[in-house]
Amino acid sequence: MTRRIPHRMAAAFRRFFRDEDGVLSIEAALTWPLLFMGCALMMVLWDGFSTRTKTLRANYVVADLASRQTERITQGMLDDYNTLFRLVSASRGETAIRVSLVTAELSDPDDPDSELLHSLRWSEQSGGVSGAPSYEAIASDGGVPPMVAGEHLLIVDVFRSWVPIRSFGELAPQLMTERSATRPRFSTTIDFR
Repeated sequence: MTRRIPHRMAAAFRRFFRDEDGVLSIEAALTWPLLFMGCALMMVLWDGFSTRTKTLRANYVVADLASRQTERITQGMLDDYNTLFRLVSASRGETAIRVSLVTAELSDPDDPDSELLHSLRWSEQSGGVSGAPSYEAIASDGGVPPMVAGEHLLIVDVFRSWVPIRSFGELAPQLMTERSATRPRFSTTIDFR
């Protein structure tokens, strides 16, 4: 009798491994969590790229509007630009914009081969987002596009906080920053009052 126990156990294991009842349920139980996490990750990534695109487009709107000014830009105008940015980008969080005027000048005006220097004429900000870098920090990283001597550029930086729907590893709340540079369209330069 004791000799038959191993044979009975082996037969029971063979029957268990041949039986395919419930295989679909087990496979579903194993794959559903992975499928759900994959869908959730795709939603978060789509939201991040969509937010980045909206931020960039809203930056272009504000930069175009600022470049068309013929009068001095005031703090009230900057506040209105920030409100426009918040509306166009559909932001639910904090936003901020910074408008700067940069001029390119030769170090020696009499020598056309002298070094080209960028000088900041003015830089003003509206709104507040924690962690927004200063103009100097961005300009030192090559954030000013190539210019020719005597050229003026309006540089518009926008900042927007983004919180993902769900956090996956490194996807924590982020500060989205976009920059655009444009020439004043209807005047040679724009001043700030």
